[in-house]
Amino acid sequence: VAVLPVPEGPGPLVDPPLAWDHMRTDERRNMRRDARGLARAADGPLELHDRSADPDVDDEFLDLQVAGWKGDAARGGAALRLDPVAERWFRAVTAGFRRDKDLLVLRLAAGGQTLWIGYALRSGSGYFGFLDAYAQAQARYSPGSIGRVATMTYVFGRTDAASFDPAFDARYAVG
Repeated sequence: VAVLPVPEGPGPLVDPPLAWDHMRTDERRNMRRDARGLARAADGPLELHDRSADPDVDDEFLDLQVAGWKGDAARGGAALRLDPVAERWFRAVTAGFRRDKDLLVLRLAAGGQTLWIGYALRSGSGYFGFLDAYAQAQARYSPGSIGRVATMTYVFGRTDAASFDPAFDARYAVG
C-alpha cells in the first residue's frame, strides 16, 4: 500500500490525504466522489482531528453512536449507551489505553459537524481498529469508509506503527 505523507503540525488536517492505491479504480473514484459530497453536504472541507489525548471525545463518540441506527435497540442497535455495563467497559478500556499513550482517536469533521469518530488501540508495533461511529444523516457519503482509510493513512504517515488492522470483516473491503 502506497501511503501519502501526512503533513506535520498542530491542528486538524484539512482535506486529509487518503491512501487508496490498494483500492480498485472504481472504489477510488467512489471514495473521491463521496469525500467531495460529504464536504459539500457539511458545508466545509474535510478535517481530521487527532483527539487521542482528550477524554471528552469519549462522550462525543457515545452521543454520535447512540444518535444513529446503533441507538435503536429495535433495529438491532447495540450502542454502548444502551447498556451501562458496556459503557463502563468502554470507558475503562479507553482510559487505560489513553493513560499508556496507546490510544488513537480520530474525528472526521466538516463545517463544524462531526461526521465520524474512530478508535484504534496500539499493541506492540501495530494499531488495531476498536470502535467507530458516523453521522447517520451523512450515511449516503460513507463517512465510515472515509474515516477508516484516513485512519490507515494517518497511522502510517504519523506514527511508527508497522501495521494497522482495521478489525473489520471482508464485507467492508474498502474501509
